[in-house]
Amino acid sequence: MSAAQFSSISQYLPLQEDPSSGDLRWAQSVEDVLTAVALGPDSSLVSSGQALCDCIIDMRGKMIQFWDFSAEYAESVRLGLTQLFDALEDAKEFFTFTLPGMATLALQLPELLKEHVEEASNICGDSTPLKLRVLNPQQSGMVLLQQRLIAAILACAFFCLYPGGRTDHDLRPISFDSLFVRVPGKRHQVEKIKCLIHYFQEVCSSMPQGRVSFERKVLPRRRSHSSLRPVATFPDELFWKRSQRPLCAMKVVERGGIEDAGPDYLQADFANRYLGGGALRLGCVQEEIRFMIIPELIAGMLFMSPMAENESIEITGAQQYSGYKGYASSFMYAGSFVDTTPTDSWGRRRTCLTAIDALCRPGEAQFEVEMVLREVNKAFCGFLPHSALCGAVEIWKSDDKAEASQTKAVEQEMIASMEKLLKDEPGEGSSEGDPETSCSMHQVHKGVATGNWGCGAFGGNLHLKCLLQWIAASEAGRSEVLYYTFRDERAEKLQEVIDWILEKRWPICRLWTVIAEYAKRRLKPQGGLKHMLKQKKHTPKHTKHIPKQELFDWILANSGSGSSS
Repeated sequence: MSAAQFSSISQYLPLQEDPSSGDLRWAQSVEDVLTAVALGPDSSLVSSGQALCDCIIDMRGKMIQFWDFSAEYAESVRLGLTQLFDALEDAKEFFTFTLPGMATLALQLPELLKEHVEEASNICGDSTPLKLRVLNPQQSGMVLLQQRLIAAILACAFFCLYPGGRTDHDLRPISFDSLFVRVPGKRHQVEKIKCLIHYFQEVCSSMPQGRVSFERKVLPRRRSHSSLRPVATFPDELFWKRSQRPLCAMKVVERGGIEDAGPDYLQADFANRYLGGGALRLGCVQEEIRFMIIPELIAGMLFMSPMAENESIEITGAQQYSGYKGYASSFMYAGSFVDTTPTDSWGRRRTCLTAIDALCRPGEAQFEVEMVLREVNKAFCGFLPHSALCGAVEIWKSDDKAEASQTKAVEQEMIASMEKLLKDEPGEGSSEGDPETSCSMHQVHKGVATGNWGCGAFGGNLHLKCLLQWIAASEAGRSEVLYYTFRDERAEKLQEVIDWILEKRWPICRLWTVIAEYAKRRLKPQGGLKHMLKQKKHTPKHTKHIPKQELFDWILANSGSGSSS
């Protein structure tokens, strides 16, 4: 396995290139430390949080691509790890069994990367690479990783072995030191790390044998002059005004969370534009919680650059290991979770997440046309099934029949090659041959499970955002939307609005027009956002804010009028 095979990602791995062979390997001094840790605390003397910190700092100091932690930062890491393991009931078991297993995983990283390259080449050669690489903005593609490789990647993150300075590709840090330094005074940080420790306990005792795919989905800005063209491009206002597709079924769910929807639904991840958001810092809301109870999602942070407004990230196959209760500062690890989700013929669990980032604190500007377009198109990109090779439908169709036939044949050959490769190692619960679980088409039939996307700390208008997601899911051909309200009072009238609209059999264009009319009226009294901002400094402080009629109320109030019927 040469460094050249990982040209875009090698600088971000904790390995170094062998000058004679060109292979990626551990620095000998780091390998020696990891080998000692793998033998247990009697050999490594690592049996406490403080000793673990010393071990981490020692390894970082031996790696030529690193700079040492500053003395102040190292002390913060030490304090965090000390408090963490003082609070951990089974700390002795962790240092005796789990940590040595994690060191063994880290030592296996070079060999697992070699296996990964061989598997990716066996599947599809170099024509449609699935191998580990940086997926940059506007670069659609997929990375397919074995769960055991992900475990090794995350073990290295726990040991804080990844280089910093990932700014060339605008990548966020993936080492866990940023978690450790924030332990003091933050109980939910300890609970987050408990989830990660439980993950390592599970994979070190029984390694799962499946795969996880990470796909960057891009809605092209314009149609290409090539004979190969995308099924969908970034829609404009006219597109939505003219769409005659019927609105799909939609059901409000007050109890439970999106993760409870099951494998028949594409599950929305209310993401930061940087995948994972604050998962490895202080964050502990929807996306960050998913990344703690499903740690395999963290692997995507290694190679996924931030999302642009016409992009989303879809992750299929990640396994849930922990239960939880609470939210934000009340979040708590709630023990082991046994994930019984069946797998597809690629060995991926049929749990499929779509990461879509909402506008952050847009205020009244979210009702302006360009902002409404941004949000509906972001959701559309996330909900739209993409390439057949990536487990859904074709994104590329050819105008030329012969070329289209050839492209389809190549895709089918690649899928057949993958299935042949995996036939001797079916995943748990797999149902090979079942059209709904095959890797080529199973996502087409999925509904969407979503909720109050961007309506918490990001300040989105719940009425607007839920209807835009409904429009996007319908245009994407999804059969149903499950909308989890988390008992938010703002969603109290949502089911009533849904039922009325479905009774009237509105197509997408009708709902879009009604939203546009409401937005225009909402902004009109202030003369538009720009006028409002201009006048803000001249408004007396004692002036009362005139409450606006909310979208649901406006739709229901006008249900009998010509504007909304």
